[in-house]
Amino acid sequence: MAEQNLLSREQLRVVRRLPVLGDVLVAVGDAVEPWTVLAHAQQMPGDPYVVELAAPGRAVPEPAVLERGLQVAVGDVVAEDDILCHLPGQDVRAPVAGRVELVSLVRGRILLREDPRSAQPVVVIDAARQLDIWRAMLPMYMVRQAGQQVARGGVIAAAPGPHGSLRHVLAPAAGTIERIDPQTGYVYLVRPVRSSQVTAFLRGRVEEVLPSEGAVIECVATVLQGVYGVGGERWGDLVAMGQDGLTAEAITPDLSGRVLATAGQLTGGALARARSVGVAGLVAGSCDGGELAAATGREPGSVTGREDLPFALVLTEGFGALSMHPAAWALLQAQNGRTVSLTGATQIRSGGLRPRVILYTEAAPVRRGGGLVAGGRVRVLRGRHFGRSGTLLATAEAPRTFPSGATLAAARVDVDGAGEVWLPRANLEALEDGGAAGA
Repeated sequence: MAEQNLLSREQLRVVRRLPVLGDVLVAVGDAVEPWTVLAHAQQMPGDPYVVELAAPGRAVPEPAVLERGLQVAVGDVVAEDDILCHLPGQDVRAPVAGRVELVSLVRGRILLREDPRSAQPVVVIDAARQLDIWRAMLPMYMVRQAGQQVARGGVIAAAPGPHGSLRHVLAPAAGTIERIDPQTGYVYLVRPVRSSQVTAFLRGRVEEVLPSEGAVIECVATVLQGVYGVGGERWGDLVAMGQDGLTAEAITPDLSGRVLATAGQLTGGALARARSVGVAGLVAGSCDGGELAAATGREPGSVTGREDLPFALVLTEGFGALSMHPAAWALLQAQNGRTVSLTGATQIRSGGLRPRVILYTEAAPVRRGGGLVAGGRVRVLRGRHFGRSGTLLATAEAPRTFPSGATLAAARVDVDGAGEVWLPRANLEALEDGGAAGA
């Protein structure tokens, strides 16, 4: 089994982008902290527009006819009034600027996602004219009132039409009705504005600016790699809480926004308390898998990072009662009070992701593990015993066939709390004595 890094000195490079186009606030060479805002945007989410390729009351042309006249493909960016499809006797044009998300030749439809940069923040609707009523009578025929939200295509007003029919005024976009004006007959619809920003996450320098999107940040730092984690990117001042584990009673309100570290085991109470207090992150040797499942609302899996958690958690050893490697704990103690960055995202597979704590200091590299030998301690990296540790009893002389149907090199392991089982050798990682001691 290949050795894994526990502590390593690394050149880190992260690309930080806004989810929508906006304004970049930094320049190449600028020094940044994890909380530095690189770019921000104040934009409206683009509404989806379904464009019917058939004229009202007419049958949808054959797919072959639509295909010959089609002027766009999925992913194309179009301007307002651009021709989407040439058809006999008519050109179908884009109602707004945006991007083509779907083309259905069978249904005769194009789904267009509006470009939020071109969207108008206030939409003025001439409702009285559409209903063919006196302007002063408009409030009587409103279905939605000022302050109410309405979806795109929702009815905001209705009035009797000829021959017992009803005329409707439909919202051309999603928003909130701000004002109904009986003097003009207009309805004012305010569209929602979404605020977005992207921060540096690392302490480093701006290596490259991505116009209207963000920036590329680089730094050299010491990386402490964990075995399992949950939660996304966080940062904060490090507080080394002790070697014997972390309980709820130790987490006080003044620790809000901090990254708490312990060499021992996290309790379920500590996880719950961390959420209520608002800590930024937790770093520990281990945690009980059942208590972690109760705290996160899901069983521990091999792919994490999308949990709805207000903090990031990094376990350096796994599940059970395992103490952190002495070298890792000594480094965390030395960095007490200093800013660290961390991410709990985990993807245990070849070329996957390990959770990590980024420390802005120099430290000697430390390797963990080594070869798989009988009597040695191992950690399970995949499968239903993922994250548990145990003792390697023997390795099979010939490959074994597992319930999945795969025939693989195998080892017999006495898994803590589960007894003796045969596991694929590729699913095992050797532990050093520092990772095997009980908390």
